[in-house]
Amino acid sequence: MDDYYDIDAILAEQQRIPSTLLVDIPGLGLDEQNGGGDMQANSTVELPYWIAETLAANDFIELQMPKPFSARMRRILQASCTNVNFHTLCPYFYEFGLKLAVTFDEPQLNDLLAEVYRKRLELILDAAQRADSQNMAEFVSQLDESEKKVYILAKQSTQSIRQWQKGQLYRLQMADVLKAFRGGGHKVTHAFPLLGSGHEHYLY
Repeated sequence: MDDYYDIDAILAEQQRIPSTLLVDIPGLGLDEQNGGGDMQANSTVELPYWIAETLAANDFIELQMPKPFSARMRRILQASCTNVNFHTLCPYFYEFGLKLAVTFDEPQLNDLLAEVYRKRLELILDAAQRADSQNMAEFVSQLDESEKKVYILAKQSTQSIRQWQKGQLYRLQMADVLKAFRGGGHKVTHAFPLLGSGHEHYLY
C-alpha cells in the first residue's frame, strides 16, 4: 500500500479487480465466490486490488481492467461525466484510477482522470456556493469520496467569505496587556489585536 495510515488509500486498494488465474491456487481463502476453496487455472475471479497486484507481479494471475474504467465507460465519461453517479460507479474513482493507470501502464487513463476531475470540479464548486439556499444531500451522495472532501472545503470557504463580508468573522478588540497599560496611567493609542481564526495581529 502507498500509505499504511491513509484511510482513503487503504479503501481504494480494497476495490475489486477482475483477474484470470494462470496457475492453480489451492485454498486462496480470499475469494467469496468459492468459499475459500481451491481456485483452478483459467478461472476468472474478482479480488481486492491489494492482493491481486501482488499475485500479478508474481505471474499467478492476469489482471483485467475493472468495468468503471472500461473503454465503454470512458466514452460515457468523455461525453457527459457530470451526469454520472460516481459513488455508484466507484466511490474511490480517482485514487483507484491512478493506481490502475500505473498497473496497466496507461497514461491515457491519467489524462481522462484529469479531464473528468476538471469538468466535475466546476459543478462541485457551484453546488458548494448554493449549499446555504438549496438541499444538496442528493448531489453530495453521488460524489466520489475525494470530491466530497472538495465540496466540504468549498462550502466552508464560501461560508467564511460571507461571514467576513458581513463583518462577523473578524473583530477588533483591545489586548489585555494594553488595558493594563491604560489602567496604570500609560497612554497608548491605536494598538489593538485583530482576532480571527485563532490568530492575533496587533495594529499600532
